[in-house]
Amino acid sequence: MTSSPRAGPFVPAEVFHPAQLIADESIARGWRLWDLVERIGALDATVDVLAYMLFAASAGFDDVALRRCTGVGEYWASDLQRVLGIDAEIWERTLALCNAHPERIAPLDAAATAWYDLEDDDE
Repeated sequence: MTSSPRAGPFVPAEVFHPAQLIADESIARGWRLWDLVERIGALDATVDVLAYMLFAASAGFDDVALRRCTGVGEYWASDLQRVLGIDAEIWERTLALCNAHPERIAPLDAAATAWYDLEDDDE
């Protein structure tokens, strides 16, 4: 099998922020944000990181540099693997794609945005 040369480096059409994947996986398990926070076990730090990820992923930022999530995925990859059962390498690759192509990060969908909305949480 022969491969044709590419015109340049791979550039994805769209990348998904780790915040989207965390919300999707938690929603599929019937967990609210606080359920995930409790399972990770680092209450204050976890809320801060998840809040950062939400705001970084929001389409409201005009400066793509603010959409980067440097260190978040690396720091939490092992916790997310333990809690969600998704290999740490997936989180690290997702982080790398976001940081390499911040201008291509898709906005959070409505379900993920609602999942992160602490105003609607009754705890």
